[in-house]
Amino acid sequence: MNENSAQRASNYALMSAFYQKQNQIDSAQAYLNKAKTIDPSNPNYLIQEGSMYSAVGNYDAAFGAYSKAEAMNPNSLELCEAQTNMMFKQMKEKYGTTNSQELKNKMNTDEKNRLCSVLKRAKGLGLSDMNKDLFIAMVCK
Repeated sequence: MNENSAQRASNYALMSAFYQKQNQIDSAQAYLNKAKTIDPSNPNYLIQEGSMYSAVGNYDAAFGAYSKAEAMNPNSLELCEAQTNMMFKQMKEKYGTTNSQELKNKMNTDEKNRLCSVLKRAKGLGLSDMNKDLFIAMVCK
């Protein structure tokens, strides 16, 4: 891929972000699809797609996009942050809280294991977030 193609893909991703902020998800997805078609090896577009789906509560689609991005770049701090943000949003919607102690008592074992796995990976990649550190200390073994 040449530099012009990469720039064009990046511009489409920016347009996608603009439409997402306008809550025009169909248009956002169309522009993001163009970016992914031009530059299919760029995991950032999959992370952006996952975050877009997470923002509208489509967690299965978000997880799918994040999984594809992880296969391309498993050591991406940006991906880990996006995944943990999605998981915390999902738990907040499900349990009505972001309080670590309350989540510890309400989350099932599988939810804890999945979230803790991503949090620990993010921490190993350099994540610095006091609230997430507290969650790790209280919930993750």
